[in-house]
Amino acid sequence: MENPGEFKRRIDIMTNYRNNRGVLALDTEEAFFQINTPMTDLEKIASNYQEQLCIPSRMPVIKLLGNAPAD
Repeated sequence: MENPGEFKRRIDIMTNYRNNRGVLALDTEEAFFQINTPMTDLEKIASNYQEQLCIPSRMPVIKLLGNAPAD
């Protein structure tokens, strides 16, 4: 990072002037990329994570974490 003060100034400007209109002004030398992350399988991933956490203790999810695993 060449100029940390400039970076902080830009972050402050973006934070102060953001709104719900979806407008973001960029300089002609800047590029903007939007990456969408689907969250459709998040529940399955969380359930699998809980099960993996319970393996070392050799206890079922319902006993160790107090909730039943999602189907």
